[in-house]
Amino acid sequence: MFSSNLKSFIMMNIYLLIIIDIVMILLIYFILFKSKRMDKKYKAQKVAISDQIIQYIQTGDRIEEVKKAIKDNFRKQVAIDIMIEYSEKNEVDISEKFIELELDNAMIQKLQQKMDIKYLRKLAFMRSRRAYSFLMKTALSDDFDLSYLCFIGLSMIELPNRKKEEAIQALVNTNIAIDRKIEVISQFKVSFDEFFKLLKKQTSSEGKVIFLRNLIDKEQLKTQDYSDSLLEYFKDDKEVRVAAVLAICSSRNDKYIDFLSKLYEMEESWEVRVSIAKGLSHFSYSLTKDLLQKMTRDKEWWVRYNAIKTIVSMGSEGLFTLVELSLNEDKNIADLAYYFLNANQEVYNTVKTVEV
Repeated sequence: MFSSNLKSFIMMNIYLLIIIDIVMILLIYFILFKSKRMDKKYKAQKVAISDQIIQYIQTGDRIEEVKKAIKDNFRKQVAIDIMIEYSEKNEVDISEKFIELELDNAMIQKLQQKMDIKYLRKLAFMRSRRAYSFLMKTALSDDFDLSYLCFIGLSMIELPNRKKEEAIQALVNTNIAIDRKIEVISQFKVSFDEFFKLLKKQTSSEGKVIFLRNLIDKEQLKTQDYSDSLLEYFKDDKEVRVAAVLAICSSRNDKYIDFLSKLYEMEESWEVRVSIAKGLSHFSYSLTKDLLQKMTRDKEWWVRYNAIKTIVSMGSEGLFTLVELSLNEDKNIADLAYYFLNANQEVYNTVKTVEV
């Protein structure tokens, strides 16, 4: 009796699993069929309205006809895709066209009903001024991907300086990775003077680092008034000093070599000394040779490594010094020099011939 009941129970479960499998298969086929049908519909609608949309973008004519052609929500989405593709392919700002057709409002309403990163990306790439408030609000989300995408969108919108400053400062205050913050801030269209003012307003170490790193290699830093004002950041903490060294070195002003030499002698942080070794690559070897060779004897390996790496980047003069260093009695220096010589086989073979 017990065996019979067990057998019935097992068979019932087998039948149940088979039914579930059949339902799952049918569901998958239904989803695939529906997806294929929607894809076919999307392509058909895109062909139907593409020429009309592109003509409107190029001429601005027949706006009422275009509005009538994209009256339903599905066609609005197709039109948005056509316009974004056109904008990206031709590298043109057609934000006013989105506004005229009220497609930005349609996308905002859709996102207010249900947040979807796919549609948020579309709104961001519309570059619509009317999306500013929505993007700013969503940018404060705990979801890093949503927040990051919103700031990308904000960086592409033509905004008054006040709103740009609000967006940039909001980005600085988020938990987004610092490298991403630096990347996005560099995309905001802000004059160098305005950018410099924003740097001066920063009170947090991270804020100062972000702006200092964005200044690196800027042509305006060659103006002494700008680069001199960076000297105040050498009284700050380690991370700020590192960024300040790299920024001031990128000015390529020879007057700072003495300052950097004194800083190196006093600096306890090896990270800052590494940044000095890296930054010296912006100057001529004749002016930095003594300091770089002194740095090859630093107690910290990373400082020695970056000093020799900078020497290597100095062209033929640097390579001659590299050969000399490879013959140094100090094994730490010689080993590092050989490491870099191995990357330059021609010089390495020359040294081996001399040794023989």
